[in-house]
Amino acid sequence: MKHTEFIASLADLMEVERTELATVDRALAKAGMRQLSRGRYHPDVTLEEGVRLVCAWAGSQSLTLAAQDVDRLEHCTLEAQPPDEHALTPRFDPEFEKIFGVSEQDLANLSFLEVMFRITRHIGSGLPDTKDLEDLWIEIEKGGAPEIIYTRFPVVGRVSFRKLHKTLDFDPKTQRTRPPKPLVKITTSISWPVLKWIFDVTEGA
Repeated sequence: MKHTEFIASLADLMEVERTELATVDRALAKAGMRQLSRGRYHPDVTLEEGVRLVCAWAGSQSLTLAAQDVDRLEHCTLEAQPPDEHALTPRFDPEFEKIFGVSEQDLANLSFLEVMFRITRHIGSGLPDTKDLEDLWIEIEKGGAPEIIYTRFPVVGRVSFRKLHKTLDFDPKTQRTRPPKPLVKITTSISWPVLKWIFDVTEGA
């Protein structure tokens, strides 16, 4: 599916303005985060591009600066159980493996977007059985860290991610001058059928 049709169809599916997704798409294109059309060559949207677009739209505080939010999400990693703690008292959630296709530890070193690519392919492949999967929501705080919430009766699980700083700052003066945490947070939720649709029109087509 070409970019113009993809954006129009995705906007209709999510019931949002097409101009919002188009603005994010242009921002990602300028940053080299998606393929560009050249002459008569108009590439189809890839699964990674589709997922990246949705996540950037959901997490951006400014749609024209969506590329910065992609960079931020690429530095968010899964808050998995530490390896030493896992070795002593492993935390095993059978529903997690059914839904995500792998264990929590297998995703420990992956970024949020890498986890999203895997989840989208797993859901698109027909696993888990969508009859058993009641809810799976991707929650992205604008300017903050994302979470994945899943429900498979009677289990309700939450997968949290944390932002990793590119460089560590040990200067106490700099740490004291950091801005305070926001008093108001805005979070956008994306349900799993959106991911299933992205798979269907890209790798499932």
